[in-house]
Amino acid sequence: MGVGELIRKRRKNLNMTQGELAENVCTQAMISKIERGDLEPNGNLIEKLARKLRVTVSYFYGEESTYSEDNFLINLKKMIHEELNHSHMDRVDMLMETNKDLIKLATALEDIYFFEWVSGSLYFFKDRNSKQAIETLESIPLEKIKQTDLAINITNSLGSIYSHISEPEIALGYFEKANLMQHKQTSIDTSAKLIYNLAFSLKENKQFRRALAVTQQGIDIIVEQHSLLSLGKLYWLKGILFSYFKEYEESIEAYKTALIIFKMEKNEQYRAMVLIDLQEAVNLNKKQSDSITDCLMEDE
Repeated sequence: MGVGELIRKRRKNLNMTQGELAENVCTQAMISKIERGDLEPNGNLIEKLARKLRVTVSYFYGEESTYSEDNFLINLKKMIHEELNHSHMDRVDMLMETNKDLIKLATALEDIYFFEWVSGSLYFFKDRNSKQAIETLESIPLEKIKQTDLAINITNSLGSIYSHISEPEIALGYFEKANLMQHKQTSIDTSAKLIYNLAFSLKENKQFRRALAVTQQGIDIIVEQHSLLSLGKLYWLKGILFSYFKEYEESIEAYKTALIIFKMEKNEQYRAMVLIDLQEAVNLNKKQSDSITDCLMEDE
């Protein structure tokens, strides 16, 4: 069986038209010629067609080797998650754009809603379109994906958006809801991001004692799981909260730990911000100590 016949067979198996196969690859007329055997595709075109048909290139040369659609989507989702964890929204956008044809073929509800979640997140965190982002995320029926990290992530993202547009009370409501959705199988990545957002939101809503308790809870969970995700930010937040309570020595220790973690992560942006807070805490601690010393001297 020739290359053209194999392409036609695989296309038919996927219920794909020639036009759909040609989209963003070549022309429909070219696909027609290839399938008839009138045109031999070059290596570059073969690779593009293989990707579109979810087969390896070797499939066209006698080896029945096809991609599992599920495995491909799983790998794509893993790559997107990795970029999201590092807030690389341009890379997320690139992954979504270059794989948009395959994403359209997703049939499992969790896959469909995953890509809707990512699209909604991109509307805000890349395009700064909060209205479109909120509409997209709120339209996802969470009841159909209960007990999943995805449901938690969608709710967490809504909280983040409302937090960014200065709606702290609404944001806290979403973070509280997401926190209640956690279960034993919740991944540490999902849990860590949520706990930090919840603690930060509590601070923004001036619930400082609870914010500190949630922050420490998050630190304990992440350390127990031998992870670093959100750990530096949680120690930074811990330092901020201790400073609020004028417990500057504890604040300084928390800031120093945050600096160590951000150095390990090579996150110079956060290190610079923590250094400013650390210096302020050191200065305030000195003033506090001097004030206590002065009071003791007066008593004598």
